[in-house]
Amino acid sequence: MEQNDASTRVGLAIKQDLLSRGINTKMAAEKLGVSPAGVSVYFSGRKFSQKAAEKWARTFDLDKTFLMSGTGRPSNYVTMSLSPEEKKLILALRKRGNKKLSTRSLDAIRLEQSISEINAAVDNLNLLFSLSRPVKR
Repeated sequence: MEQNDASTRVGLAIKQDLLSRGINTKMAAEKLGVSPAGVSVYFSGRKFSQKAAEKWARTFDLDKTFLMSGTGRPSNYVTMSLSPEEKKLILALRKRGNKKLSTRSLDAIRLEQSISEINAAVDNLNLLFSLSRPVKR
């Protein structure tokens, strides 16, 4: 039972560690060359074999000892808190792939996001306005 608790703690810790870096289950699966379900089982508490621990440690710069035993820290990776705007920008950059980004490209991404947010706000206002108008008979 004790090992199960340790495995559960390891799973939750690595999930949180990867999420804090912006790596979700699907992305982790792609990097590892497995299905998302193959990643989820470890997040849920499956005990790491030595081979799996080595692969995860190498792929995500995790501590192999932590993966095997639950002692120590998942990684030495330091996370920063990001604003919602910064997170959106990072996601937009990832969608563009390996294309080099200039200041002009970053400005274009920000402009696209702003226009999208303005359009959504206008749609919401139009909906509210149409709902608040009295119906003429």
